Amino acid sequence: MTHPLLPHKIGIPVRETNWPRLHSWTAPDGTKSLLGTLGQNTGGLFVIDIDLETGHCRQFGTGLPSADYPTAAWRSPKTGVLYVGSAYPGHLHRYDRQGAAVLEDLGPIDPETARFPTGIAEAPDGSLYIGTWQGACLTRFEPESGRFTRFGSVDPVDHYLYPCIGDDGTAVAMVMVCRPHLVAFDLRTGKPVEIGPKEIVKPTGPPAPLSPLYRGMDGLVYFEDGKSSFRIQGTQMVPVESPPPRHHVAVRGGGTVVRFDDGTVVELHHRPTATNRRLIIRPPDGKGPPRELELDWVGGGTDVFRIHAGPDDRLYGSSLLPEHLFRYDPRSDDLKNLGQCSVSLGEAYSFANHGQKIYLASYPAARLSVYDPEQPVNYGTEPGSNPRDLGRPDDLSLRPYALLAGPGDRIWMGSAPDYGKTGGTLVSYDPGAGRFQSHGNIVTGCCPVSLCWLERQEKLLVGWSIEPGTGASPVALNGAFSFFDPIALESTGITDFGLPGLFDVCSLLATDDGLVYALLSRRQFDGQAEETARPPTLALIDPSKGTVIAHQPLPDACGRDLPNCLFRDQRGGIWGMTHRAVFRLKTGGVEVELVQSYAEDTISAVGAVIGQTAYFGAGPSLCSASVSSHPSDS
Repeated sequence: MTHPLLPHKIGIPVRETNWPRLHSWTAPDGTKSLLGTLGQNTGGLFVIDIDLETGHCRQFGTGLPSADYPTAAWRSPKTGVLYVGSAYPGHLHRYDRQGAAVLEDLGPIDPETARFPTGIAEAPDGSLYIGTWQGACLTRFEPESGRFTRFGSVDPVDHYLYPCIGDDGTAVAMVMVCRPHLVAFDLRTGKPVEIGPKEIVKPTGPPAPLSPLYRGMDGLVYFEDGKSSFRIQGTQMVPVESPPPRHHVAVRGGGTVVRFDDGTVVELHHRPTATNRRLIIRPPDGKGPPRELELDWVGGGTDVFRIHAGPDDRLYGSSLLPEHLFRYDPRSDDLKNLGQCSVSLGEAYSFANHGQKIYLASYPAARLSVYDPEQPVNYGTEPGSNPRDLGRPDDLSLRPYALLAGPGDRIWMGSAPDYGKTGGTLVSYDPGAGRFQSHGNIVTGCCPVSLCWLERQEKLLVGWSIEPGTGASPVALNGAFSFFDPIALESTGITDFGLPGLFDVCSLLATDDGLVYALLSRRQFDGQAEETARPPTLALIDPSKGTVIAHQPLPDACGRDLPNCLFRDQRGGIWGMTHRAVFRLKTGGVEVELVQSYAEDTISAVGAVIGQTAYFGAGPSLCSASVSSHPSDS
């Protein structure tokens, strides 16, 4: 039986912002102006015009649906006008505080390809050059006429383009992420020519390091590869010993820093509270102590990304960009934002209980954290911190879809690879020794995205996906299942159990009688044709016999699948969630009972079932819905 009522909104756990950047400008009369760009999921990105005496913010939004992230921004040193590129509409916006003081929508940067603007640079004549994802495309915008010129892709393989232009007319862009390299481009035609090193070592994080290609405070273009520094002039790279400071510094997770012409430095600090409100103004040397201001911008809400039933009958969850840990107690209806839980500051992809502690794995860098609900909150990376960030397991793991605690007295993680990479590693963490161990090259070209424990075989069953790192295309044709011995630390077999067209084993759940439910996804990845996407399929597998007992697609009413969306309730019942439904599995087969279904995509974050209530995320809200038809309720 379905209940077509809208879910009950318990509340918005987190109201924070992402993609923080400051933009300084000194007017011809010496007056200082400071703007900021901030992103959020509810209400969209906005510009703040900051009062440097009080911290009061005048706030301007786009009014454009899904314009959540200010992924590219540039303030003209000549005019003081701020330009912002919005993801995911891929539009260009303009804020001129000397004019109408509104955030103007200038239109799509490139309606054919641009969804995610990656960078904006200004040429000597005042025209703007914008890099975008997908396709590593380049577009010119002329502010006077409002005309766009779309040059198209500058690279046949990669998808990310970061332009940088100097006052001398030097125009260079960094192409990312499969083969990072530099191209100089013609300001008139957009034609690229590769320059510099054949391949740039990809910056790693988090916090995301500074880009090796940048515009200096002297208005010229520089490149630093960690060993040497160069000034780029046209297509030539000239070695320099002491390059000038950067025009603008933005460090993901750590805040943003800008300088005024007189040497005043302004810092927007994200730490230690993981909010973008603490502004520090440092006058030039010898001209007074620093001042601190609290910014008063108003946030609408941060999307819920994942929800987990903890060991204490409370719910825990993660917000999305920035990543905060939150807690909800259904008994007292108490919803609390616990703050930062990982250096990653992206979102927690997966949770697992180990004893009375909760482990969580976060994007980017697949960093593992541990939280003890019985101890006070004191986030950090040192022993005694709570939550404590335990670190990144290896240089490949990025999106940690799966986490499993227990087998071999270890924490197990399955993760999709880093940007531009393919393949993936199964990771184990030994809490006693505090040591990670990565197990790679198990299924060529695939990454582990789901896990379950086979108690009778004393093996891990691992679900593998063809998903590549963002920006790359799949190299494997099919996903797989594999068995892994947690004591010997070795793979003991790979199979598809005879299931055809396997792309993505997105969820696994073992039953009490030794069988396994698997949800098989046919998501579309970069480089694949649209028709490859198909509805998710539910399969019931007997791993001891290596056979499939039954399989069939989920009902159409379920809509699209969600990662690791099969789970148990407190009484052992098996449940699943998709974007449009909460369903219960009938043990012994693949029939599902839709307990809640919605006409549109409503569920954005998989949750849990406690008692007679299902909990899940819907945008920024933690929501609940009745599942009172649970068979054990009678």
